[in-house]
Amino acid sequence: MIFGESIRYILLFTHGLASFALVGSAGHALAAGISEMRGGQRWDRSRVLLANILIVAFAVTFLTGAWLYPFFRVEVRAACLDPSFPIFTGLFEIKEHWLAIGLGLLIAHRGLASGALTGRPRALVAMLVGGIVLTTTIIGVAILVGDLTLCPEVLP
Repeated sequence: MIFGESIRYILLFTHGLASFALVGSAGHALAAGISEMRGGQRWDRSRVLLANILIVAFAVTFLTGAWLYPFFRVEVRAACLDPSFPIFTGLFEIKEHWLAIGLGLLIAHRGLASGALTGRPRALVAMLVGGIVLTTTIIGVAILVGDLTLCPEVLP
């Protein structure tokens, strides 16, 4: 038995809800960055709020994902994906590395959102954070769909 196995469905549900908040706030960060790069609206009043939502959603998604990782590793990845569909294992590893880069950029984004630096550097960081989160979410959904369709025996 893996620690916390009895609450894995609650964790999975929480992970999914936090992912929605993360995608929404990352999409707004991306839009704000694009707008600022083009010289348009600067989103000054909502930038700090969006950065805070992004940080909280990222933290909750990351922590619940880290808690769920042993279940995924043992019951899904080792049982089905590694031997039969190694492409999904590779995509998962890419997603994890991108999220590590995104975490560093997220910290920079929060600092820049408070107005320490304006213009193109702040917009570029916002666009990178938004792009990384949205890309890794697409990869995560692809892995989930792959798990559900290719490995139905390992999921309830």
